[in-house]
Amino acid sequence: MKWTHKDCGSSILEIVVNKSGMTEEELLKPKYVSPYSIQYLGDALNIILDAIDSKTPITIVGDYDADGITSTTILLEAITFLGGKPKYRLPKRISEGYGISMKIINEIPEGLIITVDNGITAIEEVAEAKCRGLTVLVLDHHMPREDGQIPAADFVVDPHIYPDNNGYEHYCGAGLALKLTEMALEGFGTEPAKNLLKRATALAAIGTIADVMPLTGDNRRIVKDGLYIMEMDKKCLSAGLRAIMEESGMYAVTETDIGFKIGPLLNAPGRMYDDGAGLALETLCLKDRDAAVLAAAELVSINEMRKNAVADALRRVEKIIADQCLYGDVPLCVIDPAMPEGIAGVVTGRLAEQYKVPAFVFSHSSNPDVLKGSGRSYGDVNLKSVVDYANMWLKRSGGHAGAAGLSVTVKNYPLMVDAMSDFLSGYEQPDEDEIVYDLEIEAKDIKTVHFELSKFAPFGEGNPAPVFRINDVVLSPRAGNYHKFMGKNAEHLKLLGNGFSAVCFGKAEEYRRMGLPRQVSLVGNLSENVFQYAKEIQVEAIDFTKTKSAKKASSLMEALKANGVI
Repeated sequence: MKWTHKDCGSSILEIVVNKSGMTEEELLKPKYVSPYSIQYLGDALNIILDAIDSKTPITIVGDYDADGITSTTILLEAITFLGGKPKYRLPKRISEGYGISMKIINEIPEGLIITVDNGITAIEEVAEAKCRGLTVLVLDHHMPREDGQIPAADFVVDPHIYPDNNGYEHYCGAGLALKLTEMALEGFGTEPAKNLLKRATALAAIGTIADVMPLTGDNRRIVKDGLYIMEMDKKCLSAGLRAIMEESGMYAVTETDIGFKIGPLLNAPGRMYDDGAGLALETLCLKDRDAAVLAAAELVSINEMRKNAVADALRRVEKIIADQCLYGDVPLCVIDPAMPEGIAGVVTGRLAEQYKVPAFVFSHSSNPDVLKGSGRSYGDVNLKSVVDYANMWLKRSGGHAGAAGLSVTVKNYPLMVDAMSDFLSGYEQPDEDEIVYDLEIEAKDIKTVHFELSKFAPFGEGNPAPVFRINDVVLSPRAGNYHKFMGKNAEHLKLLGNGFSAVCFGKAEEYRRMGLPRQVSLVGNLSENVFQYAKEIQVEAIDFTKTKSAKKASSLMEALKANGVI
């Protein structure tokens, strides 16, 4: 691969500011946004308080992903603290699909429904609930329908609808639940109220990271505060969340650990079981230590099942692609009758990354004449535009630029594929032979650079981590080893440097082909790895090359040269 330098500045500060678009002050001291600046949030709280006072039944309808689970948990705790006795209902991913449905409404005979992390497109469902005399609040962060129609709820809280009347636009569902909690607890100076607000902040940080929201503005403050609470103030957290952190092997609390350890554990049950999301929510709510440890261990076990299911599905889909000669198709469309619906999105995302094209994976629904599909984009392709172009052949579709869900009859499937292919006829794969880095540094400077870089964390959406080129890294042996192979099939690689290591995912075979060199150049990000509380700076290598070792002359030869003898 070609390594290319992009001039974003000569210092860490300049690079981070230029890549994020934020000022130094916005990065280091993100401002708190008052919940009163969020349109209709105060009205929503008043309805909730009235329902509590009148002992009106309250049902929270969340979602089966990490954001939906954390936002529902926040509202459950807050409303209970205020004196209510709320119930919750999470949709079943396979049999019911996303969001509030007529089936869920049929289960709720009276009272107040609060949708969180869903509801903004539920026009018919909310209308039906209102016709039955229910009160409905919608707390959502997704975009409304293309026609601009919004549900006829009592109040709709969604900053995307009123961007000019909100202090901040990019909250996730858990972020909105936190802002409601902040407003509700205003004036409570008790220790239980303070601890509840801390727990809500930690959960909102998890939801924000897991839902890949921009780490800017108030989101940035929420995540910084939440990470601090999870690291330094664990006593205020539920026994369930503490157990999840421990059972996932989370020795440090960073945005990376949340995204790769906690997020997957909360998502896994809803992917593997139709009504599994409730298990993750109940675990977060547990107060008993022993019960929490058992429940968290079950989440870890389910996530391992999810990993194995994804690996099996990928092998099966790869064979289908080979058997049907689908290489080069744009988009890549695959029918796998055995694909579990809960992992279809994960598998599709892996295919898009591997083949560098937008991809769709379809499986049979409960109706054998209808295929249900999951799509993931690649590069700059707006997947929603692709799906909309083929809409006349579809039974149902929804999504956004990066991902989509759709259903199509078996008869119309070829026509849909043709329409999508026609729309993408001019598609050119992005140049993957080039890696762009921001700054060139020396191996001896890694510790200093990492210290400076850590000031501007968390990194992620909206604040991308700088990419560094590190030349001529001389590996340093530990117990006689210059490297380690990792993974079930020894497919990953760790290179051992002086005071740091470099992790290269999927690069073990490439290193073997190079002859196991002891001097390399690296390009990648800097992070910190904590294992059993031992800390080490880590290069998350995107690529590496073998470099020649400079032969060092003996001290005798150097002395002779210095004295002009030779």
